[in-house]
Amino acid sequence: MAEKTEPIVPVKKFGALLTGWLVLAIVANIILALLTLSTAAQVAPRDQGWVYLSGALNVAGAVCAIAIFRWKRWGAYGYGACLGITAFLNLLAGDVGSVLRGLLLMLLVIGLIKPHWAQFE
Repeated sequence: MAEKTEPIVPVKKFGALLTGWLVLAIVANIILALLTLSTAAQVAPRDQGWVYLSGALNVAGAVCAIAIFRWKRWGAYGYGACLGITAFLNLLAGDVGSVLRGLLLMLLVIGLIKPHWAQFE
């Protein structure tokens, strides 16, 4: 009687830098969302929408980082979109330094994910 053999499934494994970045991104986005949303009451009513949008982008960033951790391509696209929208909002606010930091972060994310991209679902 022939033995049943299970198909060999390649083990997906992130490198230490990507794993560390993902943990940092998840924790930092959750903390930033809580801090940002807690300040909404202290902002002028006409600016509260921007505060809520910023907090929502942080929540979305955390969700997308978790999706990346679970090997989902949509997480990488979503995280890039969150960074892009945040950079655009910072540009509208005139904060060029934050725009540059956001673009550098986007390049870092691409560089860390690119070697593993074929393994994403």
